[in-house]
Amino acid sequence: MVSDEYTGSSLQDSTGEDLQRPRLRKLPSRILSGLFGGHLKDRVRTMRRGAAQGQHNSKEGDTQVQSRQPSGPHINDLPDELFLEIFDQLHAATFCAGNIHRHTLSEWLHYIHVCTRWRYIIVSVPSFWRAIPIVRNLKALRFFVPLRGNVPLEIHFGDVQALQPQILEDLRTHLPEIRLLTVTLSSLDFQNDPLDDLLSMEMPALEELHVLPRVVLNPDARIHAPFKMQQFPRLRHLELHRLICPSDMSNLTTLHLYACVWSISFDNFIAALGRCSQLVELHLDQSLHPLHLTAPRGGSHPQKRPAYLPRLRSLIIEDYSPDLISAVLAHVTTPSIKSVRTICYATRPRRDDNGDLITSESLLRPLLPYDPFDIQLAVNSAPATARISTREDMCTLTVTSTEGHCSSNISVSGRFDREWTHVVPSAMHDLADVFSGAKITALVIQASSYYILPTDWKKLFNALPSLDTLDLTSSGTWTAMWQGLHRAGLLAATPEVVGCPQLATVRIRHISRPEDNYPAPPDENDLQVIKDTLRWRALHGARLKHLSWSMCSSEHAGYDVARKRFLDELGPFVDGTVAYEDLSAVQQPELGR
Repeated sequence: MVSDEYTGSSLQDSTGEDLQRPRLRKLPSRILSGLFGGHLKDRVRTMRRGAAQGQHNSKEGDTQVQSRQPSGPHINDLPDELFLEIFDQLHAATFCAGNIHRHTLSEWLHYIHVCTRWRYIIVSVPSFWRAIPIVRNLKALRFFVPLRGNVPLEIHFGDVQALQPQILEDLRTHLPEIRLLTVTLSSLDFQNDPLDDLLSMEMPALEELHVLPRVVLNPDARIHAPFKMQQFPRLRHLELHRLICPSDMSNLTTLHLYACVWSISFDNFIAALGRCSQLVELHLDQSLHPLHLTAPRGGSHPQKRPAYLPRLRSLIIEDYSPDLISAVLAHVTTPSIKSVRTICYATRPRRDDNGDLITSESLLRPLLPYDPFDIQLAVNSAPATARISTREDMCTLTVTSTEGHCSSNISVSGRFDREWTHVVPSAMHDLADVFSGAKITALVIQASSYYILPTDWKKLFNALPSLDTLDLTSSGTWTAMWQGLHRAGLLAATPEVVGCPQLATVRIRHISRPEDNYPAPPDENDLQVIKDTLRWRALHGARLKHLSWSMCSSEHAGYDVARKRFLDELGPFVDGTVAYEDLSAVQQPELGR
């Protein structure tokens, strides 16, 4: 809907000569924010103020207004090519999917009224008029169509529920020209016949379809009937929220589903995926629950033929059931996959018949692919970084491999609302068991070190022979880590073997909680453990090159004394630098349990 300032505007030709110029409004700061560097953004705003002042001086003088900046080039000195890049980013931000509202049209039209040069550049580029916001009427369609030339249309419905039937009828003449369609719903909590009517129309040129509700107040709200994919023969990108998924998805390259419903069994779902030979990106967000009655149990290996997705490069699965996530991962074959991310929102450790925690059971392994090396992690000897982190009630294990300009990653997250004593050690065991064949050169752990035993560390270090850098952040002591590092590689027959022989850098960031009352680390016991480990490694030719220990001095008494003792006693066993840093002035990262 056009604001009162623009009701008299006329867009009749590509020259823009007939455009009437209303009074200027302030450029929306949310559009400019984040798009440019601070210096350029200031100059854009200066140009806006200069253009406003110039309108009172001369009809053509707005392109010659001097900048208020004391130095530096005037924004109007920028070449047209840079302006085109700026306006292209402004266009993308203004017509962002799901962000269409009643002021969208006036926001975009505002830029052509800043000055003659801006108007000329914007009006002369047909692609800047391809995106048409429709909120309550077709006024934008009448304005934009004469200026977009032969560029396919991108239709953005701000609220399809507010549309009158006549608007859809008037739109029919443009259906063959629509390339992208975004349908935003104010809510899904009532009958929505306009959406069903819109999705029943044939759009032979449609390539992208997004259906995005703003609010879902009632999780049991009506689920709309599936539309027929035959009406969109060129559809490649599909994003649906709370709709029944079509079973024919064979032409899609991108599929995003949120809280959607399948009217087919799990086996038929896998068969439907198997027909998606062009699929490159798949995101299933809380859209597996309807399949739970027919899905295999217990993470068993596939009984049916897995779906073969030869071009799939990105797979994201978010759900409340680890069994469903595991079942999907077990039933897809993805030879070109580069990124896998799984998130389970209801992961709970299992207990035995006596109610005791089963500590030997993996917590995150069901959320990993059966063969993680299918995603080409480290199979070409590319260095990889492993990360275990906790935040609030989520534990995340990530392994990223980079070679040249190509990267691959696996990320698995589980939410645990209790029994955190087993979570981080279990993630360490999963890393050791699943990725022992990867060339992991860096290990980052941002989690509480409580409940991690030396045996847990020993197993992990023995599985990472290429480890070069160890980066640890915790509110507890890492004494068990040094004990595990000392024991790693020790065998009765070959006591001289050292675990992680390439380890060169250790960085420890100690973040105390108020209830810890932990003395300025290291205390006497910690210091002796660290010294014994470093002496052992130095004796067998595996000296560290850098050791960094950071903590907050303001929270611990005797900080300066502890630092001096630390440096004096450990320095001889490190070839390079030993640093003891103060984090008092540094913002501390937030950790989970």
